[in-house]
Amino acid sequence: MTNTEATNQTTGMQTVSATDFAETKLAMPLLRQVILGLQANQHRPTANTKTRGEVSGGGKKPWRQKGTGRARVGSSRTPVWRGGGIVFGPTSIRNFSHTLPIALKLGAMSTLLPLKARAGALHQVTLSAAPATTKTALKAIPELLTLPRVLLVLPSAEYARAFRNIEHVTPILVSDLNVLDIANFPHIVFVGETYSELKAKLVK
Repeated sequence: MTNTEATNQTTGMQTVSATDFAETKLAMPLLRQVILGLQANQHRPTANTKTRGEVSGGGKKPWRQKGTGRARVGSSRTPVWRGGGIVFGPTSIRNFSHTLPIALKLGAMSTLLPLKARAGALHQVTLSAAPATTKTALKAIPELLTLPRVLLVLPSAEYARAFRNIEHVTPILVSDLNVLDIANFPHIVFVGETYSELKAKLVK
């Protein structure tokens, strides 16, 4: 065994017990509110319609005001005409984002983690050092080969390099972790002290 492999030994993957959250109160409406807010923050408005002022042309009055027997009209780009502007159509300037206070997001996290723990989806593993290669990373955590779609919570960016090439594993820093990430993955693996660090922040 090389020195690199020796420095990446683990204590074995352990599944987080639901008893860790035995006294945690679940707030399902709060969890729903935060998930919808995070999804709204990811929304990027792409649909865009033009008003009568943005549609090209229409500067000339189609016909004179009186004497033709037809209805008066000032522009061919009026919304009631084909090819005219849109009155209440979607625009790209609409803002879908929601402001979510930190306490609100932590409260939602303290509800979601117990639900994931009851489903046996939370795991933790201790690495003595950051793996240098993907091969070394898989030797250190062989369970990653058997778990489908894993969210790997890492303590620092130096750990991400070895895990980012594994197809079904998504590495993320614990500082960037949010409720939507945890909700979207069937298995979450906490590396090092990331689980203890996150649990210490949760609202009781």
